[in-house]
Amino acid sequence: MKTLLTLFLTCLVMMGFSQEIAETVKDKTVLEYLLGPMDVNMFIAAFIVAIVGATITILISIGFRDKYKTHTPIKFSHSFFWRDNWQRISAVVLMLICSIRFYPEIFGTPISMWLSLILGLGFDSLVYIFKKLTKKTKASWILNAKREKKETDNE
Repeated sequence: MKTLLTLFLTCLVMMGFSQEIAETVKDKTVLEYLLGPMDVNMFIAAFIVAIVGATITILISIGFRDKYKTHTPIKFSHSFFWRDNWQRISAVVLMLICSIRFYPEIFGTPISMWLSLILGLGFDSLVYIFKKLTKKTKASWILNAKREKKETDNE
């Protein structure tokens, strides 16, 4: 590992970075780079509050689901929920991690717990809306393709 760091620092100097920049890179830990100007406790607290916000949105969407669709179970099923929403949940988690990490650098102020909650509510809502729009677009595209095929077959 020490050899890898030395090689990396040598590459930085060879690429035109000054020795001072290479030395500051050497002094920071990986965790400091991953979290930026935020300490670990603040990052974890902001992430947990944001997850609470996303969970609120998910629970609301579960309450308003259409139980009588053909592909949806009438009784709530955890396995169906995870299978149907794993992409949505993964996207929200990644967006929350990135936004909490880069918020202090972009806006120059520390992130608040209220903003973390709003991020969780907002990102999950955006992903949910995007998911619904893409499903409708895909369904209409398939329907249009079937209509065109039927019209060409009739001619």
